[in-house]
Amino acid sequence: MIKTVKILGKKIKIEVSKGMDDHGDFNSAKHLIRLNGRDSKSEREKTLFHELIHASLFIGGINELLTEELEEAIVRNIEHGIFPILKRLNKNG
Repeated sequence: MIKTVKILGKKIKIEVSKGMDDHGDFNSAKHLIRLNGRDSKSEREKTLFHELIHASLFIGGINELLTEELEEAIVRNIEHGIFPILKRLNKNG
């Protein structure tokens, strides 16, 4: 699993933790994404994509325009609409 990514020029750290109740989270103050180490590799990849969308919305300032519920709806829509395509492209590419 990758340890860092850059989104809009900002470095985001990625950690895998076994002591989580959720699949993952994005800590905007620390620029940190945590993934649940008890999840399968496939589930962690999907969660990473989900949390990267949250991070991008935060770094771009878009999240300030959204309620938490609307942000989550947008993130889930992008996750479920785009992630399967990326997985297929990765297998074929």
